[in-house]
Amino acid sequence: GHALKIDQWHWAKKNNYKEIAWTFDPLVSRNAKLNLVKLGVDISSYHPNFYSDMPDTLNAGDESDRLIASWAVIGENPVSRDLITAPQERDLLIQIPKDIVEIRAVDKAENLKWRRNVREQFLKAFGQGGKVIGFSSNNEYVVTYNVDQNNVDNIPENTILVHRKKETNTLYTINALNTLIKDLNGGVLDTSYRINWP
Repeated sequence: GHALKIDQWHWAKKNNYKEIAWTFDPLVSRNAKLNLVKLGVDISSYHPNFYSDMPDTLNAGDESDRLIASWAVIGENPVSRDLITAPQERDLLIQIPKDIVEIRAVDKAENLKWRRNVREQFLKAFGQGGKVIGFSSNNEYVVTYNVDQNNVDNIPENTILVHRKKETNTLYTINALNTLIKDLNGGVLDTSYRINWP
C-alpha cells in the first residue's frame, strides 16, 4: 500500500531515477484515492483492455482497462493532494462506483456498463486535451481543460496557471510542469528554464 510506495519513491530517488510509472484499474476507488490523493501521482494516459483477457478469478469476464500513473521523483519527499470538495464548473467529473469488485462479483453486465462508460469519458477527455487534476470527495476523477484567461479564479491547489497565448491559459500540476521542463531541457530540472509556448 502507501508505505511500500513511499519506500519505492525514496529508493528511486537514491538511485537517481526521475520518474516511477505503473498501471491501475480506473474503476477501483481505493486505488484511485491512493494514487491521486495520498501519493499525488499524475495520470499520463488511458489504455482500453491493456492486458487483454485476464481469466483469473478476480478479473474473469471483465476488460483490463488501465490508467498509467506517472510519479515524478522530485524534491525531498512525495507531495500528496487533498480530495477535491468543490470542483469548478468547467471541470469534467468522471464518476466511478464505490466498490467495483463487489459489483463485478454479482453482476458482470453492470460491471461492463461502468467499464465502458468510464472508458468513453476518459478517451474523449484525453482526446480533447483534458488533464486529470485530482479525485473528488464524491468518488470522481476531476479533469480540467484549457481555460479562458478571464475566468481564472479558484484555481485548484497544486497547480500553476501558465499563459500560453493570447486567448487561452492552461492548468498544469506542479509535477506535470516539472516533467515538461525536464523533457525540453535534456532531463535537467531547471526552474529558470524558459519554455517557448506555441
